[in-house]
Amino acid sequence: MEQSLTTDPVRALPAAEAVKAAPLRLKKNMSVGQVFQIIAANCLTQILANAAGVRRQDGESVHQMRVGLRRLRSALGLFKAVLPPNEPLREELDWLTRQLGIARDWDIVAGPVLNGLAEALEEPLPLEYVRQAAMRQSKKSAKDAADAVSSARYERLVLSLTQWINQREWRGTASADQRKRLKSRIPCFADQMLRRYRRGMKKQGKKLPEATAQRRHKVRIAAKKTPLHRGILSLPVPG
Repeated sequence: MEQSLTTDPVRALPAAEAVKAAPLRLKKNMSVGQVFQIIAANCLTQILANAAGVRRQDGESVHQMRVGLRRLRSALGLFKAVLPPNEPLREELDWLTRQLGIARDWDIVAGPVLNGLAEALEEPLPLEYVRQAAMRQSKKSAKDAADAVSSARYERLVLSLTQWINQREWRGTASADQRKRLKSRIPCFADQMLRRYRRGMKKQGKKLPEATAQRRHKVRIAAKKTPLHRGILSLPVPG
């Protein structure tokens, strides 16, 4: 019987400062299911570790919790061939990501973006009104994010996600083929997935010259995921 290798991310203690992702400790003799479970637990630990900071409306904690969510959603996409659909979970992750994304965007606008503009302008005074408005919106968005992470909806998400990961609930609704692939070793799966993403990026890159701005943005987002996937599956793979 396949062994569960996850830890208990719910026990992650509130951090005094923003917490980055802990290193992944994966071995090439692990199964696909074990690797996904470890990655998902690692992402959840990062999310939980930054919750206290988000509630304090700390901008860097918002950023790191958002990073944890992005890593988890990327892992779900990377392993989707072996995972049965879980739309309720995806919808809740999307909800939390949106709440944090708005706060992060306004934090960037009120800080680095306007600071850069101020340096470029000869007359910074008119920009001060924009800065004040951006700061007000940034504070409001940070409070909204803090409220979201303090809500019962967030608590339900954390509990259901923790249970889904620790008990590997995806196995209950997986197809026979998915269960077989979940038990297979990770190197071949990693090689197949990374090759697929490389092919996809090459194909999209050829269409960039005539692409619309919206399409270019989608390609940029996809390109950002590629190094994330490489980091997730940083294992020796067949040549």
